[in-house]
This record gives sequence, structure tokens and C-alpha cells, in this order.
Amino acid sequence: MFSNVSPPSGLCRDLAVAVVVLLFGIGGWIWAQQFPVRAMLWPNIIFIALALLGAGYMGFLLLRLLVFSRGSVTASEKEDKTADEAVRLSGQQLMLLSIAALTTVVYLFVFPVIGFYSATFLFLLVVPLLLGYRNLRWIVGYSTITVLLLWLVFDLLLNRSLPSEFFL
Repeated sequence: MFSNVSPPSGLCRDLAVAVVVLLFGIGGWIWAQQFPVRAMLWPNIIFIALALLGAGYMGFLLLRLLVFSRGSVTASEKEDKTADEAVRLSGQQLMLLSIAALTTVVYLFVFPVIGFYSATFLFLLVVPLLLGYRNLRWIVGYSTITVLLLWLVFDLLLNRSLPSEFFL
């Protein structure tokens, strides 16, 4: 199944994204438990789906890394890899995962203060930039479309209010 898997390029960044999605789903689910019972269904479904998506993606990436590291590296290639490179790589992975976790925690504390849509837009702008993505048009477009879809779903379709914006 994974016999011709290519080297996991950008694995650190992808793992960080999976951690962000997982933490966002868990944090959102915890936050949604404060809602009135009649308003909990859809937020719970969305946040649980996000957490499952993040966990599944993280599992896929770890499985891919395991299969790649077992099957495609020969003994001579292993000897050529120095300990310094391994330490630097694991330090980089730890740094990206820490940045992803920290920005998610900050987001969970900030959105009740400045509003859900503003905080989500800023979160979706900042995290990709911190993780190394540099296509600004894509990042701004993705952030804008995501926030607009959230607004359409929660405010217009479900008629559920989220934390109000600081400027309203």
C-alpha cells in the first residue's frame, strides 16, 4: 500500500497543522459545552469532526513517516546522516509543534474578547505564516472564505450568535 511513498516533505509543517486542527476541535468542543442545550448540536458536531480530522491526519502522517523511514533508507544512508542533522530536525519539529499549539491556545482565549470572526480570521492568517507558508494571496483568500462560510452557516442558516465582535 505505502511501498512507493515519497519522502515526507514538509512533514513538520503538516504535523503542526494537524495539531492545530486537533486542539482547535477539542478546545471548541469544550467551549461549546457552555451553550444552551438547544444550541449545542451543530457546534458539537463541527468541533468533534475537526478533532477527528486532526487526529486522523496526524495518524496518517505518522504512519507515512514510519513506512518511509523503514523501507527506503539503506544502511549506508543511515550512516551518512549525522547526529547534528537529526537533532536539528527534531528541534525544528518541536518548534513548529510548539508554535502551532501556542497559537491555538492563544486563539481560544482571545476569541471571546475580540469576537469569533475577527479572531478566526487573524488565527487563519497568522498560523500559516508562522508555519512557513508564504503564498499571501492564498492565505488571505482562504481566511476570508472560511470566515464568510462560518458567518453564513452560524448566523444566517442556524441563526446562532457567536461571541460578538469588539467593533460592534
